[in-house]
Amino acid sequence: GLCRFWDSQVERLKSDILIARENNYAVLVFFHVPLWTNNPKMGSVKQIIPVYKDRQVYDFNKGLLNNREKIELVGLDAPASSATKKVYDLITHNADVVKGIFAGHEHTDFYTEVTGYHGLTSEKIMIPQYIMSTAAVDPFGSVTKITIY
Repeated sequence: GLCRFWDSQVERLKSDILIARENNYAVLVFFHVPLWTNNPKMGSVKQIIPVYKDRQVYDFNKGLLNNREKIELVGLDAPASSATKKVYDLITHNADVVKGIFAGHEHTDFYTEVTGYHGLTSEKIMIPQYIMSTAAVDPFGSVTKITIY
């Protein structure tokens, strides 16, 4: 929830990506604050479910996620030598292995696509990023089923 990664996470993620590539595994990453999409098509994204209040639809148009200027997005303003930038680059430059990003923080559901690249060929590959609601906000609870093809 602090919008950053730590040095101790860099080598672990690098190792997981190498193991995944060698074994044809998919890597799913989960953390609190969403990644910056670096995707012009995802500049301002509407929520995909309504916001509820007292078990009634409160406002379907309440949530917009600004993926260009919002300071809380991980990687947006990360210094080049920081662990945050290194982790962001590992995720986005291994999109052939990293198959999905799951985050929260926004208290409603959004779907975005993070600009990524194949780790071996540099081909552009979009990484799906699902920003999930919370049972504390959604009175009906939330369940996510993840299917990878």
